[in-house]
Order: sequence, then C-alpha cells, then structure tokens
Amino acid sequence: TMTHFTALLLISFVLIVALFHDATAISDDCLRCICTVESGCRDLPCHMDVGSEACGAYQIHMAYYQDCGMPGKQPGDSVVTAWKRCTQNMSCATTCVRNYMARYGAHCQANPTCETFARIHNYGPMGCRNPGSIGYWHKVQSCCSGKHC
Repeated sequence: TMTHFTALLLISFVLIVALFHDATAISDDCLRCICTVESGCRDLPCHMDVGSEACGAYQIHMAYYQDCGMPGKQPGDSVVTAWKRCTQNMSCATTCVRNYMARYGAHCQANPTCETFARIHNYGPMGCRNPGSIGYWHKVQSCCSGKHC
C-alpha cells in the first residue's frame, strides 16, 4: 500500500544519509575557527614557524601538505611548488586540512571533536596527546563559542 511504500522510502532515505554522513569529519565551524586562530583567515605569505615554513590561511607546513595527500599537485610540479600554490588557494588548503583530519582524527579517539582536530592541526598526528597543544585549543575554543564546533 501507499503507507508501506512511503515508510520504505523514508527508511531508505535515512539509511542513505547515514551512509554518506561522516560523523568523524571536521565541522565547517571548527575549520573556520582554526583558520581564524592561524591567520584571521587571511592568505598569509609563507614565513618561518617553529623551524620550517608555514603558508596560507591555515599556516600549513610542507610535511602537513604531504600528509594530506598533496591536493592540487599537477604532473611535473615539485612538492614545494604544489604546496605553496595549494596553501594560497582557500579551497585547496581547506581540502588539505579536511584530508589531514580524516587521516589522523581517529588516532586519538573514535569520534574526534573539534578539540582533537585543533590539537592535531597544531601539533601533528598525536597532538591531541601533547599537553603543549592545550593552549592552542583554548584559542580555537573561544572562537567556537556559540557555533557548531
């Protein structure tokens, strides 16, 4: 009957949404707050930061770019060229951060939070376990107030 068909359709829709929604993905608000803390979400030029260059709105280091899968790298590009170009492009840089979080977010907990993501962004794959990353998280946390981080 029509009621059974409607119920089946609704159940199918809910299952499809559940399959494609990644609960462990970093939220847009968390990303924006990390970007805000890093640069005021401004496209900053590369500069030395803790022993190596960091570039762009998210202040991405080359090793981070390599770990995020080098989005935007074209055949023939050196890693340095691709990294600098990606970090100067907000869409590419955001893809890099999302990829990095997808790769390392669950290293600390099964359902990573914005705190986990922020601490990993700042201190690397095991940053969530490094007490030195707590101060960075507090900066991101103050941006998150009232948002869906």
